[in-house]
Amino acid sequence: MPSRALWVGLGFQKGMPATALLQGVQQVFRVYALDWDAIAGIATLAHKTCEPSLVNLCQQQQWQLLSFSAPQLKTVSVPHSSRRVATAMGTPSVAEAACLLATHQGQLIVPKQILQTPFGAMTTAVAEINSLG
Repeated sequence: MPSRALWVGLGFQKGMPATALLQGVQQVFRVYALDWDAIAGIATLAHKTCEPSLVNLCQQQQWQLLSFSAPQLKTVSVPHSSRRVATAMGTPSVAEAACLLATHQGQLIVPKQILQTPFGAMTTAVAEINSLG
């Protein structure tokens, strides 16, 4: 796998602290035995990029932060869409769609995971950039 080839898609409730976001991503990477150093960045819904906890997490980890509008995310075909998310966010997928867009339709290697934290629910998904070789 090329270095920094993984993009993590995140969906989360407003006000979730950086520690909870970090622990959620760490949990998924442990369960799926993924290389932490291969994370290129976080991809999410556009309005989440003004969440200080997400900005701080990306700065601390030296990850890129990409955002996509609900109409952009809505164009991506995903295995686990949600009517509830579609009603609330204007797109049936945040985590899966965002990481796939960040990798330019790479390979989804971790489908949507719903994690419960003391601060609310978060969703994560991981996609890998397709290698050219």
